[in-house]
Amino acid sequence: MSKPKQTDDLDPRSVDLAKFIQDRSALLVVMGVFAAVAVYITQAAPTIGTSTNPELMYAIGFVSALGMTLLLLYLVYKELAVEAGSWHNLHRAHYRLDNLRLALFSLFNAMLVLSISFLITRYEPVIFILVLVATLFAGGGIVLRLLYYVGGLLPESAWARIPAIFTLSLVTMLISTFVITEYLAGIEISTIHEMSLTEPVPVAIGVAYILVISIRSVAALGVLASFASIPLVAFDKIRGTSPYDNPE
Repeated sequence: MSKPKQTDDLDPRSVDLAKFIQDRSALLVVMGVFAAVAVYITQAAPTIGTSTNPELMYAIGFVSALGMTLLLLYLVYKELAVEAGSWHNLHRAHYRLDNLRLALFSLFNAMLVLSISFLITRYEPVIFILVLVATLFAGGGIVLRLLYYVGGLLPESAWARIPAIFTLSLVTMLISTFVITEYLAGIEISTIHEMSLTEPVPVAIGVAYILVISIRSVAALGVLASFASIPLVAFDKIRGTSPYDNPE
């Protein structure tokens, strides 16, 4: 008995681009708003560059608006993939004669992405600021995610979770401190104006340094939070209002 064909094996159906645009008009409008914000910044700002702090702030807004435009464009294509059944079907749909408008839509969007990417790369310091800020949040997220994961494995008891969080935070803080003192202490960290896309090593060093620093900082907060939570939990226990007594 033959197995049923998978969705990707079926012929891609026609994509009604006009109906799709009508149904997803809100998403396209928001994308247009961010593109308009980017244009507005270029018109309102006296100059956009990276030489002075005001110019850098304008450049950050300009690049962020263009980045949001690209993100929303990805969401548009994600919705198109849902409409076609899968990403593979969407790809195959571009080669159907009755989907000529879809092919032209993608062609013009590809040219748009190429143009936006060129504009963004003109402001390298802004790119590095975004990368370093994202790294800062990523480091904190790693520690918090680890603490939540370990906490979920333990019983719903404050006296089980507080020592575990304290121990894990302390170990993480000590390891990150060791990495900083032994491997990153003697390395010169470049400023964002000294970084370049053509020289990735200083960028990688800066990312590694920010990542380890953020991990150590959040781990140190975990240690302090563990100490601070002991009298709070004890006070709740005395009053009989501890959430651990009635976890539901």
